[in-house]
Amino acid sequence: MRAGGAKTDVCIRNVSSRGLMLQTAHPPAAGTYVEIFQPAHTIVARVVWCKDKRFGVRTSDVVDVNALINGTVSQRRAFDRDGQRPQPLLRESPRRHASDIAEQHERSRRLSRAFEFALIAIYGVVAASLVGGVAYENIARPIAQITNHLP
Repeated sequence: MRAGGAKTDVCIRNVSSRGLMLQTAHPPAAGTYVEIFQPAHTIVARVVWCKDKRFGVRTSDVVDVNALINGTVSQRRAFDRDGQRPQPLLRESPRRHASDIAEQHERSRRLSRAFEFALIAIYGVVAASLVGGVAYENIARPIAQITNHLP
């Protein structure tokens, strides 16, 4: 592993499609960017937590876990134009287009507006019921007294 220019040996303790748990004598601080090298793999990640000699990293792209565990080259692995240097073993994560993000944002905004309207309507009905009940009691008492005094 290389962190901040210095190379050190690490042991991979856990692997997922978006991160790894590693162990080393002197783990880097949270927030540090690291490169993890294996014979056929290079993974760039950021340290998100650190405890004792273990630390967790999160990759920016999806890791091909099977290829990493088996030490094989991913079928999706591509070579540079010169055909010499392999690219890192990272699958492309699905990129969202700006229009998809804008559409999702608009849906979220409409949903939040509908939820806000429903809450305001419910509060209005509850407030009207309370005010109506208090008004009824205040008017009913004097009318009941007048009714009792009539022949």
